[in-house]
Amino acid sequence: MKHILSLFAVLLLAVGLVQAQTIETIRLGQTVSGRLQTSSMRMSDNTYFVPYSFEARNGQTVTFTMKSSDFDAFLSVGYLENNEFQVVGSDDDSGGGTDAQITVTFTRSGTHYIRANALRENMVGAFTLQATAGSAAVEPEEEEPTFRRANVGDILEEQFTRTSPKLDGGQPYALYQVSLAAGATITILAQSDDFDPVLYFMTPTADMLAENDDASTGTDAGIEYTVSTAGEYIIGVRSTAAGATGTYILTVDGPDGAANIVTNNEPALTTGTAIVVGQPVYGELSASDPASNSRYVDTWTVRLTQGQTYTVTARSTTFDTFLGMVDGSEMVASDDDSGGGSDSRLTFTAPRTGSYSVMITSIEANGLGRYSIDVTQGSGGGGGNTGGGVRISGALQRNGNVTGRLESGDMTASDNTYEDYYTYEARRGESVTITLESTDFDAYLKLGSFTNGQYQFISSNDDGAGGTNSRITYTFTNAGTYVIIANSLSANETGRYTLSIRTN
Repeated sequence: MKHILSLFAVLLLAVGLVQAQTIETIRLGQTVSGRLQTSSMRMSDNTYFVPYSFEARNGQTVTFTMKSSDFDAFLSVGYLENNEFQVVGSDDDSGGGTDAQITVTFTRSGTHYIRANALRENMVGAFTLQATAGSAAVEPEEEEPTFRRANVGDILEEQFTRTSPKLDGGQPYALYQVSLAAGATITILAQSDDFDPVLYFMTPTADMLAENDDASTGTDAGIEYTVSTAGEYIIGVRSTAAGATGTYILTVDGPDGAANIVTNNEPALTTGTAIVVGQPVYGELSASDPASNSRYVDTWTVRLTQGQTYTVTARSTTFDTFLGMVDGSEMVASDDDSGGGSDSRLTFTAPRTGSYSVMITSIEANGLGRYSIDVTQGSGGGGGNTGGGVRISGALQRNGNVTGRLESGDMTASDNTYEDYYTYEARRGESVTITLESTDFDAYLKLGSFTNGQYQFISSNDDGAGGTNSRITYTFTNAGTYVIIANSLSANETGRYTLSIRTN
């Protein structure tokens, strides 16, 4: 099975960068200065990095701190084993602000490598890298509370970090100002896979008008309120737990937003008609939509880049989806059931840069109900064919799980075992635990990715979850689409299974 080789390892091995005169060594107690520039090495996500070597002792604890006032620092530590770069830790903002800091207790002696990296592509500038003995002793400074602007119709992706402002109880919080007319009804929704959010709605003098923790059976929070006077109002978001970190989505809706409060744990309906690549949208075919031959149609817009390949997936549990991609007035791609079951999936390479229309309808007349559309870059993101004739069974959501069945007719590995493929959209530096459980067969779990249509192996496991169940724990060094394979240990085994993923 072909092992994936990180860009860092490729560069080290291919051009002999392990030599001391090419890679600078950092020693315990030392601070070195460096610079990311356009001539620096690049990661596969096009971010620049500078490598350093460090001679570690087994059991030694060292804290590495990377600081820069020019860019958002990202730091990772690892070693080479069998021509593969093994990551032992990575960090974005634990050094305070946008600085990175990571504490590593080494489990082996020998040469390790530190990648002084930027969080996003094309970031350049000066930085310092420090190696100190023991764990970090200084906590990053907490940010001062500020008001952010929110407008009706906004869908904001925000984040709590270690430096976010905190209440006396230690819960991180954020405040937003919104302008409303007299008699206006506002609907607010806070959603997070990383923590349990709480919502507040207040007057400009901080008098509480409404508060909510769990608007549905899940942990998402929702408020609907009609104001009597025009003016500025305050929206507050906090976590229920002290010290919580992670991403949340804040949706601020208008008079018709009541339908957007989550019920029965369903995602909120998306406001507007724009799709952002990599972010699913949620809609509903209704009798008020435009119709052709008794088939209701919703139309969305998405901006694509010339020469890039995209996968568009439509799913619904209430009607048989039909999906179309339209360029101007021409239908350039369409699909009925390639997404599995009655779901649709198409792959499209954009001939130009600009806006395209994505249309969804039902195959049967008068089909109504909720649906989701996901546009991902590449021929395998979020589902669909990833190359080489691979069929994707579905997409794993963060902290989610799916149930499936291995059976004849599934993809078949070279050892005659059946395989189901699932995609997962990973965040850079995210650590996850993936578990495959079955009472019908001996579970075997694989993790990898597709590069130029070829599956690249990352990790696998047989019985790591106990009994005949499997488990993989992995930290993603790059954001992107990864592939998780539900497999059996022995040939021709069939039966039901549960596949789950949890962030650590």
